[in-house]
Amino acid sequence: MNLKDQLLERITARTACVCVIGLGYVGLRLALLFEESGFPVLGFDIDPKKPEALHRGESYIKHIGPQRVADAFARGLRPGQLVVDTRNMLPKRGDRPTLVGA
Repeated sequence: MNLKDQLLERITARTACVCVIGLGYVGLRLALLFEESGFPVLGFDIDPKKPEALHRGESYIKHIGPQRVADAFARGLRPGQLVVDTRNMLPKRGDRPTLVGA
């Protein structure tokens, strides 16, 4: 199976890891949309306050309510489903992430 077919299979199965770099207005929305669609998501931001707020279930974006963030992290209790961080911008997983620039 070639790389294209492998990627399409992972997307169809919702096992392709989505990496969102930058969790601002666009990036946070993308991360939440992919997570709500069942994809594992890795979100990164250089501002440590953003991941800290998200881990507390808080939203720093006016149009994204805190309940939506809290719900995503509640579902994120499944291993690797939703991870946000400021360190190690390259994931150390066996999976090659599908990158979405924000």
